[in-house]
Amino acid sequence: MKITIVDYNIGNLKSVLRSFLIHSKNVYLSNNPNDISDSSHIVIPGVGSFNDGMKNLISSGFYDSILNKYNTDNNTKILGICLGMQLLSSYGDEGGHCKGLNLIKGNISKLQSSNTQKVPHVGWNDIEIKKHHKIIDNIKNKSDFYFTHSYKFEVNDYSSILATTSHAEVFNSIVAINNVIGVQFHPEKSGDSGLKLIYNFLNL
Repeated sequence: MKITIVDYNIGNLKSVLRSFLIHSKNVYLSNNPNDISDSSHIVIPGVGSFNDGMKNLISSGFYDSILNKYNTDNNTKILGICLGMQLLSSYGDEGGHCKGLNLIKGNISKLQSSNTQKVPHVGWNDIEIKKHHKIIDNIKNKSDFYFTHSYKFEVNDYSSILATTSHAEVFNSIVAINNVIGVQFHPEKSGDSGLKLIYNFLNL
């Protein structure tokens, strides 16, 4: 097993690295796209805008290396966290229309707000489990996770929705197609539930 956390210069990734090291010593924070080819698990974290994230992913070489790995080895496990989840989509409009990795079909759009629930959505909120997947083994329905985002992932295929969350509207908080998984929250900041999810990912 080799777990590579993709460092494409978008956010502080030390907390992500620490949370994965709790479960495995075979975790590497890498800014070298060549490290993807022999990775069993790929983690795409990140905070910021979709457009900036994709620009960095492409310019760093990770865009091509991740897609090449996925297309040649469909047993590769991929986890997108927060912005990383959104980059798994087909396209997004934050910062200008921009293509994504297109590993889970769908698009990224702005979260709605209400008089009492504003955007960005920051803080603890619970998930409503819609469909079972190994990524949520031993995670109870209505478990709390930590969110910080202004955009949401609208999937084309509703069967890819594993969990939703409500904040002024209902949005997708966990999506998956086989071994490609996206979580809108930050598992590394989500206490025991977040650590369980990381453990589950490493044991897919």
